[in-house]
Order: sequence, then structure tokens, then C-alpha cells
Amino acid sequence: MKHIEFLSKDNKTKLTGTIWEKESSKAFVVWIHGFAEHRLRYNDFANFLNKNQISFFCFDLRGHGDSNGKRGLILRFEEYLDDVDSAIEQIKNYINEIFLCGHSMGGLVLARYLESRKSSINIKASLFTCPFLGLGMPVPLWKRKLAEFLAKPFPALSLPSGLDAKDLSHDESIVKEYISDPKVFKNATARWFVECLKHQALALEEAGNVNVPVQVMQGLADKIVNPKTTQEFYEKLKISPKNFIGYEGLYHEILNEALEYREKVYRDVLEWFKKFI
Repeated sequence: MKHIEFLSKDNKTKLTGTIWEKESSKAFVVWIHGFAEHRLRYNDFANFLNKNQISFFCFDLRGHGDSNGKRGLILRFEEYLDDVDSAIEQIKNYINEIFLCGHSMGGLVLARYLESRKSSINIKASLFTCPFLGLGMPVPLWKRKLAEFLAKPFPALSLPSGLDAKDLSHDESIVKEYISDPKVFKNATARWFVECLKHQALALEEAGNVNVPVQVMQGLADKIVNPKTTQEFYEKLKISPKNFIGYEGLYHEILNEALEYREKVYRDVLEWFKKFI
């Protein structure tokens, strides 16, 4: 495990990443984490991939984990895409092709990156876990309008995200760790919310632009993102091959579900990667 620091494309926002490198690895995974969490929550998953000869790199997006920035604040969603660009630049000395993957909000970032950016190295395939393409609970119109009204004059205005940690996993220890984790924050900013809504719509509208193989994995009992919107995104993809796996009864963090479910999810991830190794 190696920790690195680097600047995003604005040359002022410091980002922090961790590389779980496996000698003589068969593949290299770059992972984009979800909202309010951080890279070190993927340690168990990274170790699983290492055991299967796959190296893993996860970095904290701006405003998350050990990276700079006000918690949960962006002025433009493209700032996250810039962070991904800079992260990919950091591992070009390790390998010249990657699997690019994302969970939850990281899945939304991944969708928009694949739809609108050209990576500086080859992306062999991608993987989405419970992407934040639609809200699990509908937001009343008046709340959306209020957020839009406040987002410009008060972009950093913080409000409770409303996320219930019990909706993450059936594993009570995972839920307790999440609640007590000092690097996990509980609020969302007005500008972040408005930018995410805008780019959720764009992700669905421009899904046909994705030109790398895609596997989408979704907990069907997810209350945080809308599984139906995930399915809609998948159906709009024109790329081949593509694959969708829905998990009956599983919650939002399928990589952190109860052990008897988690092992199946891990195997499904590995089988997807093996198709391209």
C-alpha cells in the first residue's frame, strides 16, 4: 500500500490517493468512491483484487477524505472529472491501460467521464456499482427549486444529506464503522445537489456516448439510489459487450454487504475483469 499526493488540473487542489500494487499484476483498477466517503473504505476489496493479481488505485475526490476542499462542495461537476484526469496521470508510469470503475456518486462521475472525456491511457472496460443516477426517494419540486435558488448566491450552504447509514448494508459492523468514521461527513451543499441533478439528467441523455465495455451491478433493495434509473441507464448504453447484474434484497453498498452476499459480488466483479485480461 502506497499513499500519494498530487494536484488536480486546477494546480491548486491537493488530492490524496492510495495504490494497492500487486507485483506482476494482470490488470490495474482505478476506482472512484461515493459521496461523503473516502478511498480507505475499499481496503478489503483492494486486498481481494491483489490476491487475484490485480492492482488497485483509489483516490479521494476534492472535498472528501484527505483531499483538500470544503466537504462536499463543488462549483461545477466537471471539477470531479478534472480530478479523475489528474488521478489517471499519476499511474501512467505503472501501466498503460486500466479498468475505470465507480460506486454511487463515483458511478455518476464515471458515467459523465466516459461520456464526455478522452482518457490519456486506454480504458479496457468499466464497472458501475449502484451508480447515483437517480435518487432513491423523490425530492419534492419545491425543494429542488429552493436548492436551485440558493445554489448560486450560497453554493457552500450545507444541509443534512438525509442519508441513513442503515440503508448501506445488512452488515451491522459496516454501518457502525461508517457512523463512527471521522472522515465520513453528514451534510451536502446546495451547489453539489444542483450540479448532481443536472448531470444525472445528462448521464441518461448521453449514455450512448460510452464506448468502452460496461458492467452495471445494482442492489435491488437500494434505498439511496433508484434501481430503475440504473436499469434505464444500462438500457440506453449502445456499447457491446455490456452486462447488468441485479441483486435481490441487497442494499446500496454491495461491496460491503453481509459476508455471504459480499463474496458473490466480489466473484462477479472478478469474472468481469477476467473477460479482458
